[in-house]
This record gives sequence, C-alpha cells and structure tokens, in this order.
Amino acid sequence: LGGKTYHFLAYSSSQLKEQSMWLVCAERGWSVDSMRDLMGDFSMCESPSKYAARVGQCFSTTVTVSTRSHRRNDGLRVKDDLPDIPSSIESLVHSDGCGLIRHEVLLKSVLPLVPYAPRFKSDISAIQFRCGGAKGVLVGWDFDTLGIQNYDVCLRPSQIKFKAKYSTLEVVSLATRGAYHLNRQVILLGTHLGISGEVFLSLQDEMMSSLNRMLVDARFAAQYVPFIGGIDAEIVTSLCDMLASGLKPSRDPFLYSCLHATRSHHLMGLRKKARIHVKDGAVLMGGIDETGLLEENQIFIQVSKHTKENNKPAYEVITGRVMVAKHPVIHPGDLRMLEAVDLPELRGVKNVVLFSQHGHRPVTNMMSGSDLDGDEFAICWDRRLFLPRTVEAMSYDSHSPDETGLLPLSVLEEEFGVTTNEALVRHFINHAKNDNLGKISMLWLDHAIDKGSASCSECLELAALHSISVDFPKSSIPAKLPDRLVLGSTFPRAHWREKAGGSPSFHCRSIVGRLYDNVLHELKVMSDQDESSFNWGGGSDKDAMAGRYRDRNGQIIMQGNEEKILRAKKSLFDPSLVHRLGWSMDGKSQDDDLHRCLLDFALEQRNDFEDELVELMNQYHIKSEGEVVTGCVLEYHKLHQRKRYDASEQVKMRFRAIVRRYRDEFLTAVFHVVQGNIAYFGGEATALSSEDIFVEDVSVEELDRIEDALADLTSQSTIARVASRIAALYYMASYSPELHREGDRTVLFSFPWVVTSDVIHLGLQLKLNGKN
Repeated sequence: LGGKTYHFLAYSSSQLKEQSMWLVCAERGWSVDSMRDLMGDFSMCESPSKYAARVGQCFSTTVTVSTRSHRRNDGLRVKDDLPDIPSSIESLVHSDGCGLIRHEVLLKSVLPLVPYAPRFKSDISAIQFRCGGAKGVLVGWDFDTLGIQNYDVCLRPSQIKFKAKYSTLEVVSLATRGAYHLNRQVILLGTHLGISGEVFLSLQDEMMSSLNRMLVDARFAAQYVPFIGGIDAEIVTSLCDMLASGLKPSRDPFLYSCLHATRSHHLMGLRKKARIHVKDGAVLMGGIDETGLLEENQIFIQVSKHTKENNKPAYEVITGRVMVAKHPVIHPGDLRMLEAVDLPELRGVKNVVLFSQHGHRPVTNMMSGSDLDGDEFAICWDRRLFLPRTVEAMSYDSHSPDETGLLPLSVLEEEFGVTTNEALVRHFINHAKNDNLGKISMLWLDHAIDKGSASCSECLELAALHSISVDFPKSSIPAKLPDRLVLGSTFPRAHWREKAGGSPSFHCRSIVGRLYDNVLHELKVMSDQDESSFNWGGGSDKDAMAGRYRDRNGQIIMQGNEEKILRAKKSLFDPSLVHRLGWSMDGKSQDDDLHRCLLDFALEQRNDFEDELVELMNQYHIKSEGEVVTGCVLEYHKLHQRKRYDASEQVKMRFRAIVRRYRDEFLTAVFHVVQGNIAYFGGEATALSSEDIFVEDVSVEELDRIEDALADLTSQSTIARVASRIAALYYMASYSPELHREGDRTVLFSFPWVVTSDVIHLGLQLKLNGKN
C-alpha cells in the first residue's frame, strides 16, 4: 500500500467482532515479533485464540494513572500473589478477576487523573483496570482493616493473564450506578417464571407517561431525569440544576433539546428492544466481599441516591429480596433471587454489588457464566418483578468439541505446532465465518414466540449454543446451528421483528407484541403533531425551538432560520439573571476594563467550545445538540451502525473530556481574577507584581480548592462572587442577541450550562425566591 508492505499485528476483542485488525509497516529495526515481545510474554497461551485475546488486551482504550513500584514514595506498591478464593468446583473461584486497591489511593491518586471521573469522587469504589499483563476489577478497601500492610494494590492469579515488562496502572472504566432496563428476553423469561404480563404493560405505560410529562413539568423532570438513564451523569447534574432553579423545558432551548433527545432515545429503545425502565433497580459492577461476612446467596448493595443532600452525594443501602441477572439473559436459570443485607463493615463500598465468597458454586457463574473481571449485574428491588419461582442454573463449564459437532482449531494448532501469524489470521477468518451470536439470539426469540414458551427444548438448546458462541473468541470452538433450529426466510416472524424485504409476518399477541403495539401508538401520536411545534398537555414548545429546524426523525438540529433565532434570543435572554450574578442590568460594572476583558474571554471560550462540539458532532454525523450532550443519539451514520454502543460511549467520553477542560479553564479564570491578575485576560494587573503576571498554569490542588469553595455558593466569599460574574458572561455569550454572530444560522446553547450550571443556579434561585 503506497509502496510499503504492512504486516498483521493483532486485533482486540471488539475488533474481532467488527472484523477489523491492526496492520503495521515495521521499519527502523522493528518487526512484528519485536513489537509483540515488547507487549509481553505470551508463551503461556496454549492456542491462537487465547494468544490473540491476550495480545488484544494491550489495545483496550485506557487512561494511564500510575506506575507500579516496590518503594513507598515511588509509584504504586503492588502485591501480585494474593490467593484466589476457591469454590467447591475445581475450575471455578469466587474471586475470579477481582482484586483490591487501597481506598485512599483510589480517591486521591487514581480518580483525579481520570478526565471523565464524576465531580464527587466518593461515588466511585471500584475500577476496571489493566496493569501490564493483568486485568479485571480493583475494589477500594480499607487495607488497615483487612490487615494488609505495605501495599497499595493487590492482584490475584486469576487476574494475571501474561507476564509483561511494563506495569503501568491503566483505568478502563469506573464503577458507577447505571439505570436498569428490561428487554424482550427478560420479559419472556419473567412471564415463563410466573410474572404477570400486566406487570410489564403497567411498567411501560408508567415509563411513556413519565417521558411525556418530563417535557412540560419541570418539578417532575428534576426527579425523573436522574432515574431514567442514558444521559451522562455529569449532564444529569447540569440539567437538574436548571430544573431545580425553576427553568421550564418548554421555555429554555438547551434544556428542551436535551429532554427531547432523551425521550426519543427511550421511545426507540421501547420499540426496538422493549427496554422498559425499572425505577427500583440498578446496573452495578461486581466485586467480592473481602471480609467473608456475607453468607451464601447474600449480597451487599449501596447505591447513590439521585437527589443530593446539602449539595453532597447521598447513598442508600438496599435490603431484602432482590432479583439479580447478568445480561444477556437467555436461560431461565440466569435470573436469580438473592438476599441483600446491610453490614456496617461493608458501607465503605458504593455503587458496586458485593457477592459472597461462600457457596458450592460462585453465584456469578450461575448468571450467564459471568465472573468479576468487569461484568456488570442488573439488580431489581421492585417487588412486582420478583420471581414466583426459579429454576436451576445452566452449567457454563467449557464445552468439549464433541458438543458442537464442529472441530475446533486444535487441528490448526497441531499443524503449526506453535502460534503463528497464519494461525492467528485463520482464527480471525474462522470467527468471521462462524460467529452466530446475533443469529442465535434472534432465533431464540422466534422459537420462544412460536412454541409459546421460553423454556421449550429449542430455546434451551439455543441457550447452550449461545454460551458456546460467547466463548468462541477465546475457545476457537464455534457454535454450529443444527438445521432443525434454523428458520428460513419464508417462516413467518412476529410483526415486532420488523423484518424488511417483504418477509412474511403475523400479528403477535404475546406480551412482547402487546408492548410493541402500545409504543407504536405513542410514536404515531408524536408524528401526528405539527412539524414545527409539538403540543404536550396543552403547552407549546415554540419558545424552546428558538428558530431551529427538525430533521426527518423529529430531532432538533443546530441549524435554523437566522431571523427566528435572533427573535428567540431577544425573547429568551434574561438581563435580570446577569444582574443577580453580579453585574448591572446592562451587563456592565464600574470596572469597564475588567468587564471588557472577561467578556472577550467568555466569547473566546464559547467559540472554542462550540468549535470542538461541532467537530465531535461532524465526526459521528450527529446534528442535534441535545443528542451529543446527553449521548442519547437516535440514529448513527452507517459507519457507526454496527457498533452503536461503542460509538455512544465514545461520544459521551469525548464530550465529558471537553466539558472538564472548559470547567478547568473557568476555574483558572476565577483564580486569576481573585488574585487580581487581569493581565491573564489581556488587561492591566491590579494586584500582582509584573514578574507574576503571566503565570497561566494553576495547580490541580488550587483548582480543587476553588471547586470546593463553589460547593457553597450562598457564601459571600470572593471566589463565589467572582465565579458568579464570569458565569453571567458565559450566559450572555450564548443567549444575548447583541452577541449573536451576524449571518450565523447555526445556534448552540449548551456552553454556559454544561460548564457553569451550578453557578448560574444561584442566580436563578435568587430570581425564583424574589431576592436581589
């Protein structure tokens, strides 16, 4: 290619699914083998598939936070031989994939270096990580209480996959509370295990009613938005600040576009997958109880409350019976009923589900054959969804080649003797040809509807094949579908399958079909509304549209009619808010130089922020500001359709990093104004000596101090007053008609809210309470 020869290097697990790989042009003394040697020693990998999986481990997207060391003041001190906790089954351990990290190290040394970490670090008690050849989960514990001395991180043998020369701790993801949504498989299995179909219909009706009410009732939206999920946690905070301040969705264009995108996203989820939100539920990363206090079939859950107390995070411990599952759920035994208990010794762990280290078989393995290397578990404490009965869990032990009826690649391994490039490429091709995971899942739905039971012999056989297919990337054993399970194109499918190309279908009257029909009715109501303005409960959204257009899916895009945009800004802009945040009614003060410098700074920040936002939107072909801000993207470009989830997570992560950067710029500006360093903005210094004027780098500790000071904006501290005045100019930059760029048909409103919503919240509260 271009006169150069490229050689196969590796592929990650996600690349294997997407049928892509890394090719390199090895130059300057490098070779493919030397590159792999630098990654680690993979000699312990006994097959090409396992070898490929371990090499692919090095290509996961991570954030580097520290290096390991054996000395106290030089990186992290890592113990890599903490024993695993065995079960009665020789091949299974209770602690598979789970290690420990000192709690204070997690909070003070790791999380501050993760750009997408939440504002309140105490919400995080575990991370999914990679460190050299080790991977899995690290849960934060008080090492002194556990009797662990002289170490910051403890790894178990089940976490160490290969030996590596480098040993940098890298964060893959953070353990946070996720919203729990049902799907078609869980609904069909739930009805089979005794849950009434009316329960699911009632839950869906509640959800659709709430989604509609959210667009017109600010008070209700403030309570509902944190529960619904889909929206990035940091944006939830901004939206709740706006809603709690009395702003109405039908009045503010940014608030409305975010809530509208959220509603559309969840309605599409109901239509495509019956994703019914469960308010009394959560999705949490799994960990092991290191104290040994939890008894068999007991778990510990402490989750973040969606409403903060005194502007600080609050938590609740869940107790009593709970339903627990690990998606995908495809066997009746994958749904388990466990007992959640409250133990004071475990209350330091938040937003993680801790499992017991006791029992014949790890309970995690009973749920879809999962472990604790980063798997997330759905927990439900809504009594309506408790299972009247349960069945024995399926065995998820490794399947022998005889069970599949198809020879594994062991034949190939014998042919080459050792793992070679040819063997790795053959495994890649074999997987591309024989990956049946998606097909098996859809056949399971078809047979469950056709036979009228999710536990028919066909569904149980497909569940076993599903397990084999999930393990295919590492085992080299593909799941061969018997002809008797394959349903041809002429076989009639349920109407909710939305099969294209004139395939025969029938109107399915099962619970899934009834749920689908109800959603279609709701979507029809929405499409029948006036194209330029929807009406919800008698209210109009014309003000919130702010002159913007809708696309063919009804989403609010960032382009509009310039005349209408300008007219909307004249109506929306609130000079009294600027006044309550510290300026005179015309947005100025006695210090004209300060005002000029800070306004220029605000406009520059707005322009840079919007340029980065538009660049992100263009990269993923997103046209709606509400979609990119919330991460609730209704329709991706065809380049990203096959990896929608990955694209959604990337959009959220990129936007979160943008917001964090401009929040730091805001805090830095507050610091310089407080210090009197107006030269930082291009003005004349008022307090500092000339040699101190151009100090632009402010320490992380100083920014944290300012952030902490802003936690109590009702105080009359200098920091609070300065922050309020700068936030007011951020608001002016986006909303003032006088500052609108002439001839610009593109309009964005997110800048002041995603960066300084907590500060603007103060001015809105003063207005709401009638104070000056």
